Amino acid sequence: MVDASLSARQRAAAEGFVALDCAPRAELQAALTAADIVISVTGQPGLHSRLLPPAWLRASRPVLVSLGAEDEFGPAFVEDEVLGGTRVPLNFHLAQPTLNRYVDPPLAAHVIALEAWARQPEAYAPGIHALPPEMDRWILTEWRRAWPDEDLEGIGEELVLE
Repeated sequence: MVDASLSARQRAAAEGFVALDCAPRAELQAALTAADIVISVTGQPGLHSRLLPPAWLRASRPVLVSLGAEDEFGPAFVEDEVLGGTRVPLNFHLAQPTLNRYVDPPLAAHVIALEAWARQPEAYAPGIHALPPEMDRWILTEWRRAWPDEDLEGIGEELVLE
């Protein structure tokens, strides 16, 4: 995991991840040149072209993936160097991109969980926590209100999970 935020790196390290600063230093170069896959989710257009020597991201010929809405790799990288191309997030290259009705509940859960943590950080030790039942019920109720005719039994088929 690579991040500019010290607190984000500390949290990741506490969870057992290798966490590196995004500054172009030897440690980051070593990690990138050994990587099989580099997944980018920065939200900053062209960041990798500005921040890093492109050779670092090409050394081991890793699969480069953008999950952000911007071209995060930038002008130093051509279309065929980034899985699915540089202009569109990977999800939108799928024959059936994830529909909003399936994306909305987890996004809502993240926001609700963040709000709960911000109100009472001492109540949440570092780690992964299940949503409290009342939050879970609220998300399901609101989702059901927005999609009353949704066939939950058929989701697997629609998402090609079966």
